[in-house]
Amino acid sequence: DVGRLDHLPGGPAPDKVASPTKVFVTNLSWETTDNDLETYFSRIGAVKSAIVKKSKSGRSFGQGIVEFVADSDTSEAIDRLNNTELDGRSITIRPFYESAESA
Repeated sequence: DVGRLDHLPGGPAPDKVASPTKVFVTNLSWETTDNDLETYFSRIGAVKSAIVKKSKSGRSFGQGIVEFVADSDTSEAIDRLNNTELDGRSITIRPFYESAESA
């Protein structure tokens, strides 16, 4: 589940590790598209994928995942773009945590 870990007190579960190439973005406008997200984050480096999480009905959850080509771009994105404005909203960027098996 995208973002599930960000709502747990104390951080990620012990079996989760930070992805070297992905960041988790919250507080997105409901109007922000995958393309908007990719364009915004491409100022940092080459983006492999950018996905806004949506419900089955297609409504945005206001969260997304951006995957960079280069590992170094993840920390730079957090440093430079966290608490900046995208589509009228101040976005929050954190490391994306995934299962240790898939990392």
